[in-house]
Amino acid sequence: MKLSKQTINILRNFAGINTNLYISPGNTLMTVAANKTAFAVAEVEETFDTAFGGCDVGCIWCDVKDSWDASKHPVISVDEIVAKAVSYPGRLAVITGGEPLLHKLDILTEALHAAGFETNMETSGSSPLSGHWDWICSSPKKFKAPLPEVVEKANG
Repeated sequence: MKLSKQTINILRNFAGINTNLYISPGNTLMTVAANKTAFAVAEVEETFDTAFGGCDVGCIWCDVKDSWDASKHPVISVDEIVAKAVSYPGRLAVITGGEPLLHKLDILTEALHAAGFETNMETSGSSPLSGHWDWICSSPKKFKAPLPEVVEKANG
């Protein structure tokens, strides 16, 4: 079954706050909510996922602690990221981390939009908002509260 963008957005809204939306490489759409798990399995358009290094939140349960120290990860230009993205058939770019908002993302999201991508971000919201987003998934953490400017723009 192929899901429309509208159906994906409905599923995102159903998942609610404190929820992460994952679209796996196997085209499985999953939402994982606090204290409950809801799964919807469907064929969705392929995504280009980019994880940024660097995180200052420090969640003890983090499954990507290797991402915390940005200096351990290569610096890649916007042109290189976009060139890699356009080599994939899907036109949905998902930006995550670490904490992506530790980076200035305006130029990247503008370049991805110019290349025909929808831009989505998963963030704790604890750093100032940058970038131009079609969807922001807020995943607030108790260690570092989200900023009101991010909460205001977040979709779920």
